[in-house]
Amino acid sequence: MEPTTPARSEKGPRRGTMNPMSAPKTTTKKSVSQRQQQPGSGSKGGAARDLHQTALPTSHTGLQASSSPKPVHAALLDLPRSHDGTVRIKDERPLQSKAYRKACAEYVYAYLSKHGYRSDRMKPGWFDSPSTREFFSVCEFLLERIDPNLIVSAPQKKSTPEDLISIVRTKLLYPYDVPKSALASVGAITTWPALLGLLSWLVEEAEETDRMKERVNSISDATRAREKALGTAYTAWVQAGQAQTLEETAMLDKIEGLIRAEYDELKGENEKCEKIIGDNDTAVKNIKDSGDLDDPEEYERKNEEIRGHVGEVVREVEALRRREQEASEDRQRWEQKTGKEKEKEQKLRDQINELTQRVDAQVYSHDDLAQLLARARRLDDETCQLQEQITQCDSDTISEETQARTEQHTLQGLCHEFNECIGTGGHPAIPRANFNPEAADFLKRTFGSLAAPGLNIESLVDARDALREYLESREQADKQLKKAKKEIKTVAMKEAEWKETREALLRERAESEKKAVADAEARLVELDKQIKHLHESSEAQKSKLLEDVATAEEEARELEELTDQSVHERKGYEQRFEAAVEVINSVVEHGLRKAEDLDHCLDDELMRMQEGESKPKASKRAAGEYEEATSRVRDKFLIEAPESFFLLWEACRKLNPSNPCAALEGIGLTLVGPFQDVAEASNLPQSEWRYFYDPPEVVTVVVDLENLGRHWAYYVDKPGDSPISVLVASRADDCKFRAASDSVLSLVYDIAREHEQGDRIASTIESLCHNKAELTVSLSAWKARMRRTQGTTFNGLGVLVPYDKHTEVGYRELPVSSKVLRGILDKIRDAPPAERDTSKLDEIFTWTNIGNDEGDFGMGLELGQDLFCADKPGVTPVFTKPLTTILRNAYNLLGRKAFVPVLEEHTQWRVSQFQELGEKCAGLAPGCLALQKIS
Repeated sequence: MEPTTPARSEKGPRRGTMNPMSAPKTTTKKSVSQRQQQPGSGSKGGAARDLHQTALPTSHTGLQASSSPKPVHAALLDLPRSHDGTVRIKDERPLQSKAYRKACAEYVYAYLSKHGYRSDRMKPGWFDSPSTREFFSVCEFLLERIDPNLIVSAPQKKSTPEDLISIVRTKLLYPYDVPKSALASVGAITTWPALLGLLSWLVEEAEETDRMKERVNSISDATRAREKALGTAYTAWVQAGQAQTLEETAMLDKIEGLIRAEYDELKGENEKCEKIIGDNDTAVKNIKDSGDLDDPEEYERKNEEIRGHVGEVVREVEALRRREQEASEDRQRWEQKTGKEKEKEQKLRDQINELTQRVDAQVYSHDDLAQLLARARRLDDETCQLQEQITQCDSDTISEETQARTEQHTLQGLCHEFNECIGTGGHPAIPRANFNPEAADFLKRTFGSLAAPGLNIESLVDARDALREYLESREQADKQLKKAKKEIKTVAMKEAEWKETREALLRERAESEKKAVADAEARLVELDKQIKHLHESSEAQKSKLLEDVATAEEEARELEELTDQSVHERKGYEQRFEAAVEVINSVVEHGLRKAEDLDHCLDDELMRMQEGESKPKASKRAAGEYEEATSRVRDKFLIEAPESFFLLWEACRKLNPSNPCAALEGIGLTLVGPFQDVAEASNLPQSEWRYFYDPPEVVTVVVDLENLGRHWAYYVDKPGDSPISVLVASRADDCKFRAASDSVLSLVYDIAREHEQGDRIASTIESLCHNKAELTVSLSAWKARMRRTQGTTFNGLGVLVPYDKHTEVGYRELPVSSKVLRGILDKIRDAPPAERDTSKLDEIFTWTNIGNDEGDFGMGLELGQDLFCADKPGVTPVFTKPLTTILRNAYNLLGRKAFVPVLEEHTQWRVSQFQELGEKCAGLAPGCLALQKIS
């Protein structure tokens, strides 16, 4: 599948153009927003968010975490809208900048990695070549992070790409236009920058949502904890139900002092906020009056000052909230202490209840004693009557003395029984169970009818006295009981009065506290509104400034059109002048070309001088004994053997005359390639010592015996040239080359000096080299070449082709970066043959053909070298045919046709080596089989 060939502009994409299909528009003047935009704030919404993030939070009692957060693009609501009601403004983000796109990609990748987005294909390089499916998977993940209800509320449960874009445009108010054609090819060069900007914008929205949720949770928790602590403390205090102690009074006063201090501090903070808002309003008015809005830099500086003031207010409010949280913790500790006091109070109440029960029991025993007292009084009266009867009996019954004496004994026994019943000690507490009513009746009857003289009633008198004493003590106890009851009643009345007073005081304090909190929250809301209004006004002023800039640019374009029209009208009068200008320009261009040619000649001469060896020396040397060997090396290996080549050969012949190529085995090296041809004039092919990643410009001369993959090689840009430098490849399965030295002689000498057994080799080389400077390792020639290269390749050799800086003909950049191209090639190589998608590579082939048609041959050479490095040893070669075709065309067009047979022979050997060895293919040269047999 090959894409249609795009139309070529007058000059086409040149060096420095990243995308040949849509070159970035260059302007002479950057707008204010372009100078300020960075990843994370790349849209108008992002600019609005920068100020919104420093604003004070509003009251959070009405926010819900599950609902969609308010869009931070409120400043865009006054802009013109499209037919679907969404804002559409010009996208001025530098999306065509590589640095900006890279920063956006890192920004999005960091957010996805942090929040657990899982995908096997999600790597940092994914953003250079995204797939449509993975792009919309990322969009769905970000929309879920912003609001889970966004996708569920779509018309279908399984959302389509059009549904996702519709959600972003209508519900999230994405301010830039996203064409529906972009959904068909997400990874295209023309559409991916805009979609990457969309992903960056969604990440900003997701981060803002996360910050809002954190603020809501933190603020609401602190407020709830504070109110809960106060409510619990007040409730416990109200329900205490007893008189206030000194300790409790002190604690209550302390709490009241803390509340008043917090209220005064909050009032002071509000006054500071009002003063800052007033200062900001004054500053905005001064800006408007002084006309500083015409200067964008001054406007931005003052805007930053305003943001700084707002940030200070936010920090002060946060400090106040921290103090509120500390007060809440103090109240919790006080609540714990109040709980202990409540336990003490409950114990005291239990004691009071027990005492009350005891008093009730005591009252019951007093009732029994009162009954006993009444009986004792009746007994006292009966005793008096009995005494009177006894006196009468003394005078009337003297004659009956004998009978009286008998009855007297009987009476004495009864008195003794009475004494035992009522007791003779006069104790007031007479047990109720020991009183005998029958004995009392008997005494009444006896004393009422008998009056025996000398009757002993002393015990009855004693009992009467004891009862009188008990009666007196009982009256005193009754008086004390009445007094105690009266005092208890008075205390209860005072306690009820104190409860009412305390409840009224607590209600008043709670109402004042709630009112203070409500006033503070209302003030915070008002302050937030004022800051938001200030933010909206600043955004409106910025938009107005951008409109003025756009108007000025439009006027400039109109003026330019009028000027072009005027020039066109006067064209007939200026033909002679234009002809003269053309003559002058042609003379100047001719002079510039001659100067450039002279510069190239000077550079070439300088490079030859830095190498320390020139073709005349080599030719002079070759005119001697090595003339035939020099010709053989030139014809077979396409290089002009330098003088240092033959100096090293002379040293090896002196060290080992029978086998000079093995003379360096003492330091772990062996000479191969051109050296073997000079020694034996062998018929070995030139690819005998060509490794898997050795391009035609490379000729291997030295191999490391301890590590056969490590080898040193000459490098030339054109066939038949003297080698520019000696390169080294560390491994056979790695395509990277690096410069080792400008001559093989200094390279071997340096290795011999570092080796333990290299003294003899180093001294031999020193004896043959008259110019000691030739033994110094230098990379000046290679560095001079790399400064002149136009492009980079995977192997690090670069591309150096004839290039005209004035006409920009000779080289142009590939339409994709090296990193993206590497990803495309790896994906094609690793995929099964039936699933390989070569559409992107075919598009690059198309642009390469266009470059060849327009003289930019270096583009094909760069792409061919990258394809040469894309295959791997041990893996089925995939790019053999396209790399051969592209490099063949590049070599033919650049006049390097001698490299073509070398390329074709080497690519065929790479295919056959894989067919023979399969996965065991290590990328070694065929000549390595003689040194190490591969099983």
